[in-house]
Amino acid sequence: GGAAASGGRGGAPAGPAEPAPPPKMTADQLSRRVHGMVEEYLDSGDLGEVEASLGEDGPKAESREALANALVDGTVEQALEASPAKRRKASQLLAALHAKGWLSSEALSRAAGDQVEYVEDMAIDVPNIAGYLAELFAVPVATGALPLQFLAEKALEFKLHESSSVPALRLLGAVLCAARDAKGAAAAREVLENSKVDLASLAAPGDKDLPLAKVLAKHKLEWIDPAEGAAGAGGGGGGGGRGGVGHA
Repeated sequence: GGAAASGGRGGAPAGPAEPAPPPKMTADQLSRRVHGMVEEYLDSGDLGEVEASLGEDGPKAESREALANALVDGTVEQALEASPAKRRKASQLLAALHAKGWLSSEALSRAAGDQVEYVEDMAIDVPNIAGYLAELFAVPVATGALPLQFLAEKALEFKLHESSSVPALRLLGAVLCAARDAKGAAAAREVLENSKVDLASLAAPGDKDLPLAKVLAKHKLEWIDPAEGAAGAGGGGGGGGRGGVGHA
């Protein structure tokens, strides 16, 4: 009888038990896992595969913030060493991960701010670093995931308006041009308008007395000028056409 009772007690815990939480990954393990995810995406462009991996590995990250930071850092690191086509894919990935809740605007802004802070140093080895960063951040800026205002504030904070290697207006202009190529001229102008960024404030000291139109022309940014955009449907169509040629 005692044995039977003991058996009964032993049988109770044999029912469905709560699964043990997965062991947490170290920062290094998470970084390596994210590197593999991003590398595979840049080759395949398969966002579903990234989401499946995140669904499996996300709970193993120390926190949601740690996962977001690893994702954005891993994507930026690989994209800056990749081809222009892969940088554009990386830009789409960052925007998609933000839209699906894996990345916060804070994580994107932190990473973008780090790049802006050291952009002059990077320009020594990569003269077109402004173009690289523009390709990478174009879609997040165009979709509002990465505020253009934040980039402008960082450019001023790190005195890029006084820089000869990466002038603030060249950097912001490159981002807007890349956003135009990704989403169209009208969308890029709308981003600029909504951001309340004052382009004149980004001009180099020697250009402060020039009319804004001339400063924009100097950086091949005439299409940004609201007056140009309002010049008529023909002018707007021309901008769209240029963007279309770029895609082809």
